[in-house]
Amino acid sequence: MSWAFRFCLEVYFFLLPRAITPPCELSDKTNASGRPIGFDYLATLRRLFGRFDLVMERSNMNTFSELLHTLLGIGTEPRDLTFLQVSIRGVVVFIATLIMVRLGSKRSLAEKTAFDAVFIVIIGSMLARAINGSEAFFPTLGTGFVLVLLHRLFGFAAYYSHAFGMLVKGKPVVLVEAGKLQRKNMLWEHITKHDVEEDMRLDAETEDLSKIQVARLERSGDISFIKAG
Repeated sequence: MSWAFRFCLEVYFFLLPRAITPPCELSDKTNASGRPIGFDYLATLRRLFGRFDLVMERSNMNTFSELLHTLLGIGTEPRDLTFLQVSIRGVVVFIATLIMVRLGSKRSLAEKTAFDAVFIVIIGSMLARAINGSEAFFPTLGTGFVLVLLHRLFGFAAYYSHAFGMLVKGKPVVLVEAGKLQRKNMLWEHITKHDVEEDMRLDAETEDLSKIQVARLERSGDISFIKAG
């Protein structure tokens, strides 16, 4: 209800007793609290409008909730979702994912360790379910933000604790030392001699194993080489 209409009604009910009561009697007509009688009409009107505003506010909230459920298809079976609903879900998830990426660490995008790769895989799989409707929409988005927070907490813990860092991120493994292959480590990490030679050609630019002082399988899965002096 517009403020102008409310103002007109308040003025009307405030002046009504004065219009129908002679001026000489108006000063004698007071309520129990001693106020002029017009104030009773005004107070009653404001109480009614206060209740009306509360009802309207609740009605607007219900309307917004119904509109949101209709656009996103909340509570709808996945096979019953329309193209528009899936598209809107995709837009919302896309924006939420950008926020998650900004809140998370940049290094997770490079998937430098298994710790980062697992995080990216879980986030991607979970948010895809929010789009196709196989999981609850808003709880799934909320869980995504919780996982981002957990990833950052683990990152802080790994920064201050080397032992915890090795637990969640792993540690480098020596594959070549003084020009000799460390076959036990290679077997454990599923790295063959041909894998080492391939990376030697690409990164160390040599095929001579004797020129390699140390080669390590880093936590990111890459093989690093230090040539012999």
